[in-house]
Amino acid sequence: MKVLFSVCALLVLMGCASSAHQPKTAKETGEGLSQERITALPATFSGTLPCADCPGIDLHLNLLADGVYLLRETYQDRDGGPFFDIGRYLYSSDGREVTLYGGREAPRRFEIAAPDRLRLLDRDGQRIESRLNYSLTREPEFQELEPRLLLGGKYRYLADAGIFRECLTGLEMPVAAEADNRALEEAYLAAREKPGEEVMVSLEGQLAQRMPMEGPGPVRTLVPERFIGVWPEQSCPSPIQRATLENTYWRLTLLGSEGVQRVPNQREPHLVFRENGRVTGSDGCNVLTGAYQTDGPAMDLSRLATTRKACLEGMEQADQFRDMLEEVRAYRIIGQHLEMLDDSGDLKLRYEVVALY
Repeated sequence: MKVLFSVCALLVLMGCASSAHQPKTAKETGEGLSQERITALPATFSGTLPCADCPGIDLHLNLLADGVYLLRETYQDRDGGPFFDIGRYLYSSDGREVTLYGGREAPRRFEIAAPDRLRLLDRDGQRIESRLNYSLTREPEFQELEPRLLLGGKYRYLADAGIFRECLTGLEMPVAAEADNRALEEAYLAAREKPGEEVMVSLEGQLAQRMPMEGPGPVRTLVPERFIGVWPEQSCPSPIQRATLENTYWRLTLLGSEGVQRVPNQREPHLVFRENGRVTGSDGCNVLTGAYQTDGPAMDLSRLATTRKACLEGMEQADQFRDMLEEVRAYRIIGQHLEMLDDSGDLKLRYEVVALY
């Protein structure tokens, strides 16, 4: 475990360089918005986004009330598709963005531009400067999707019925007794150790609306179109959650527009915010301490101080890190990432979660 030394001991041993200014008042860059801004879920958003080598990409996005999304992408005038993705969505801590975490390589970030409009952002969470349309508009009525895609999840079979719990979304649904269901059942029965036990499986399937064996419907049902395999030793990863600011080890990954250099045998640049209003960490060379206050999305960092050790490498980056901390006026947490913004709302620093204390 990384050890954070007290500033008092370091003042005695090494001396301290402190920022001379008085604690500044955090400037609001805008009111924090609540998650209720997207109301009356489930909701469907749709639109046509720019495409580099086709007329456009038609997007259909469903946001469900339980934090699950379903997405369909159709490339106009191109063979293949449509393409589907499912996963979970999270609001940013300031309530201004919603981010999709699914089977894609990178999350997708959308600004909540209005209660009925989402605007696609770039990977840094910045608006895409273009006259082209990057917005999705809410449809008057919710429109169901029945995606076909590769799925992984926990399957169990009991009382002549199969139940599937998908890993990315946590959606639990009955399994239709059709298509490749027999192969799924037989593989499960051979792999399970006791009746009703959940076993990890992978398959290609469709999430379709079907009438249930009992009760009202239709309900979301898995149609197992092609069984792939059973993996008794594997399990679903933990669901994506938004990290908390306090008691989290935040490792610096972006400094302005540049990546962060890590120097061998030196502490990596990082911060830890404590519940008592103190912040500790390292600039990559020296230990850093200070105080912080938050008010909605606004953040005030004050009384920042460091030790005065000279390092063979990384001094320029450490200086730049401390200078940018002085410019911070707001923050937001996007899933497992912390972003710090200046007065103009421009991204200055980005961190990622390494460990929760």
